[in-house]
Amino acid sequence: DCFTKALPVHVHQELAPLYASPPSSAMLSVRLISPIISDTGATHLLLRKSSLPLLRHMFTKKILPSLNFSLPDGGSLCVSGSHGGVLRFNNKPETVDCYVVPDNKLAHNLFGASPLLRPDGRAVYTTSSVDFFSGSSAVPFLSGTKAPGADLWHLQLPAPISA
Repeated sequence: DCFTKALPVHVHQELAPLYASPPSSAMLSVRLISPIISDTGATHLLLRKSSLPLLRHMFTKKILPSLNFSLPDGGSLCVSGSHGGVLRFNNKPETVDCYVVPDNKLAHNLFGASPLLRPDGRAVYTTSSVDFFSGSSAVPFLSGTKAPGADLWHLQLPAPISA
């Protein structure tokens, strides 16, 4: 949460290459501009508008209730339900609601763990990885990594399947 929280210098240094590195062919290039951060304290999924083209294979527009979010810096973020949708993950039967926010209102994409795990999922966090599972599945529907000394888990979404 480098733009909404006071973080140590090493976290800012860790994130800097994400804004200037080339996209990986195995993962979505959304990490290039807007990393997707897993946050165990977040209550929803918030997407930057610029990330939508990269997520079109997973995203379907849906009107959701409008919400006000309290930010760690004491501010607030109002999101319109008309800018909502759902994300569909392979190996997860249920869709996950998400809100689309103007880029100038959100530093990066933020995925709350709770909405990803509803209704019966689990997450396994280690010092360097996270895997999200649905129900009793042995295959994660979403995974991420972090450096052992870092504080943020960066999630990797699957690239669209080529036809």
